[in-house]
Amino acid sequence: YAYYKKFPDRKKKQFKDILFINGCGLPHPARYRVDHQVEQLRAAGMSADVVYYDSLTMDRLKYYRGFVFFRCPVTDTVREFIVAAKESNKTCFFDIDDLVIDKKYTDKIKYVQNMSVSDKSLYDDGVNRMRETLELCEYAITTTERLQEELQRYIAGAVHINRNVASDE
Repeated sequence: YAYYKKFPDRKKKQFKDILFINGCGLPHPARYRVDHQVEQLRAAGMSADVVYYDSLTMDRLKYYRGFVFFRCPVTDTVREFIVAAKESNKTCFFDIDDLVIDKKYTDKIKYVQNMSVSDKSLYDDGVNRMRETLELCEYAITTTERLQEELQRYIAGAVHINRNVASDE
């Protein structure tokens, strides 16, 4: 235990089903869209792990069969990871429960309209980067039929609905 605590990279890796890449710093969206879905997968006999997007490394590609990017803005690593996953015949999903993927939606939000120019520029950059991750993925997962319709405009593959649910607890 002490050895692997000090050198976690030397621990023998296990192959698993799904890796969730969380791109949202807020705890409550990730709770419903990541933690609860991990619980659902485990209840169905699948294995799943979670990593925050800025801790994603290319070596994780070889240990999972599929990947779910939750509200994840594109970075060089995310882009490279998704391209490599596709080349390895691994499936990438983009999961989102809100339309923060295009300025045509976010520009209508009063809070966003009242942002300072510099804050809005930073916010818009995040929105555009999330849309890019969505467009790189083959499939999407969302919470409602209305969101499903909108997301279908950005992605060629199917958009699946997995509603927010309570945890077992």
